[in-house]
Amino acid sequence: PGLLVFVAMLSCVLYALLYAMLKYLRPSGVYDFFVCHHKADAGGQARYFKFILQSKRPRARVFLDSDDLQDLSALFDVVRCRVSHFIAYLTRDTLRRPWCAGEVVIAYNAQIKRTFVKTPAFVVPTEADIGDVETYLDLSSCSLASYGILMSDVRGAFKRLQDSAFVTS
Repeated sequence: PGLLVFVAMLSCVLYALLYAMLKYLRPSGVYDFFVCHHKADAGGQARYFKFILQSKRPRARVFLDSDDLQDLSALFDVVRCRVSHFIAYLTRDTLRRPWCAGEVVIAYNAQIKRTFVKTPAFVVPTEADIGDVETYLDLSSCSLASYGILMSDVRGAFKRLQDSAFVTS
């Protein structure tokens, strides 16, 4: 009986350790959708988009930075590790914002499912824009390099975006 109790307790401890490791490697709080947007151009539309997603899928967790962002420095990690479907709501200046451009880069690199919603004001970056991406982006508020995102990564993502299918709003 003593050996049986020991084996049962050891099994419980091993199970608890395994469960803790799995929770650590795949943390809870994974978002079903991440809505990338330019706040000044489409903050209200992004909130409405979140509302629509949640009304169609009531249990869906939708990341919207104004609701869910607690640590700006962790934003790219959220996209990389905790998002199932990346949605970019593209307005005139969305891709000019370094945070949005970085999110697009991460979504491509992490091979997350992507949907690009194109508004009438959105214009796909031209070859000239991509070639001079340092001027195209408004880098006054953020250095993407400090987050491990190079301008060559942005160029690559923007080139892939040129070939993407868009949903229109």
